[in-house]
Amino acid sequence: MRSILIVSMAVAGAAWADTITLNGKTYEDVLVYETPRSYYVCIPEEGKALRAPVDEVDASSVKIIKDAVYRSERQAVYNEVKSGGRPKAAPNVSIDPNAPTVIEGNANNPPRGTEALMGGGAATGGGLGVSLQQLQAQIQGAGLKFSESGPGRWSAKNDKGNFTVAASGSAENLQSLQFSVSGSMQEIQGLMVNMGTSLATAVPWADQVMPEVQQQLMSNPGQPVTIERDGVRLQIQGGMGQGGINVNASVTAI
Repeated sequence: MRSILIVSMAVAGAAWADTITLNGKTYEDVLVYETPRSYYVCIPEEGKALRAPVDEVDASSVKIIKDAVYRSERQAVYNEVKSGGRPKAAPNVSIDPNAPTVIEGNANNPPRGTEALMGGGAATGGGLGVSLQQLQAQIQGAGLKFSESGPGRWSAKNDKGNFTVAASGSAENLQSLQFSVSGSMQEIQGLMVNMGTSLATAVPWADQVMPEVQQQLMSNPGQPVTIERDGVRLQIQGGMGQGGINVNASVTAI
């Protein structure tokens, strides 16, 4: 009976996990996001992510689970490994020995068809590829909970009022997100982590462009920095205000 239970649990786990095969290498229990042009694959145990063109991936090998709890837990593991707070481990991967050699990119020299980047959502179907439920799972640690502010619009604010989030579009596929954080450096440190994680959910490549964004913000304080890529417009503005540091960010599907 015990062996049957273990097998059943293993089968159930496989059925409720994102799966994708890239060049004969099948990744299970990962996070897969699809755009009209690319698949983004976040590998939590290794703290890395890959990108592959849609036309080079067998669509029948791709399985994407919509469960927000699963996606939130996998994203949390990825963030912890990537930040160094958790050691890397071997991912759940099987290899077809008859398939071509797997090509994996890295942040410094990504080869054609695959590129390392920050794991997260990706614009798809006219939206960001992020549901309201997914976003709620990311911000609940900061004490925020969404309420409807109008047709297709939701907003959330923490008790102190120095962290606000607004979302619009379809609850299953949001069109735009806005974040605002303010306060002293000590006050906003934790809030910035929550905002960064939420940004990464909608913008898989956020980690790649942040050095450029920070440089532009320092060179032109108070001026917004706008970057467009993979059907998403990311805009960030930061500076000093009356209450201390102010950071505003928006993500829009274009």
